[in-house]
Amino acid sequence: AVVSTQSTGADEVGVLEGTVASLVLCISLLGASVVYTKLLMERRMWHSTFKLLQLSLLFYTLHLALKAVYFLRLGLHGSADRDLILISKISETLSTACYLALLLCLSSGYTVVTPSLTICGLGAVLTLTGCFTLIVSVCILWEALVFDPAEVLYTYQ
Repeated sequence: AVVSTQSTGADEVGVLEGTVASLVLCISLLGASVVYTKLLMERRMWHSTFKLLQLSLLFYTLHLALKAVYFLRLGLHGSADRDLILISKISETLSTACYLALLLCLSSGYTVVTPSLTICGLGAVLTLTGCFTLIVSVCILWEALVFDPAEVLYTYQ
């Protein structure tokens, strides 16, 4: 299927193909994690850190799927619903927040061997993850409400 590039900018050419390739890889990672979940459950080692990793993968897969649909519609029809890309960015933020929480838990010593966090460690994980999610959510909402795509080509302008 050839996607028309007449209505896309020069920087958007090839984005759909790259997004679909990343989506296929992410789905295969998600499938592998399901296989490992079964193995870990049999050994009673399906830990919260692995669940956070799977949740992060799930949100990122959703992000890639929504982004692929957005660019497919943009290529085929010349326009796409901006809500798709907004939901995609929210999903990417949730994925990053889950991964950040995973890294903070692991850095605090929360593993299968030591399955408890100190009060300070738990507070740090909750505070940093919450602040990150709040700040990025405000930025996404600000972008959705204030930026006009006809005036602002790149969000970092």
